Amino acid sequence: MIQENDSIGFIGAGNMAEALIKGLIKSGLYSPDRLSASDNDIEKLKTKSETYKIRSYDSNRDLAQASTIIVLSVKPQVIMGVLSEIAGNLTPDHLVISIAAGISINLIRDMIGMNKPIIRVMPNTPALIQRGISALAK
Repeated sequence: MIQENDSIGFIGAGNMAEALIKGLIKSGLYSPDRLSASDNDIEKLKTKSETYKIRSYDSNRDLAQASTIIVLSVKPQVIMGVLSEIAGNLTPDHLVISIAAGISINLIRDMIGMNKPIIRVMPNTPALIQRGISALAK
């Protein structure tokens, strides 16, 4: 269950992460101070941080430690590296949400451990203009 003081950290600050950040802020469900992002593209990260007034992290590990909800919004080809990087920083209290295409819950569970809640989400392209829908699996 999402708590009032939960913070969401996006690993990967690309187009879909931006759409979700924008939607969360616009909806009023989350204020910018409860949102953060990390990305290997420092300029992209800086732009997102300045545009949406969210926190940014140079390190995925630091983002994982500072956030209660982790959104994996990276390309499928880098997910294994990201998961191995953050696995040691995740606790059973973390909620892990993946929007990485083609990456199963079982693969994520194998990488981060069985005792952490995982949700798989597949948003569609209209989410980029705040008109999308998403399929969810837990």
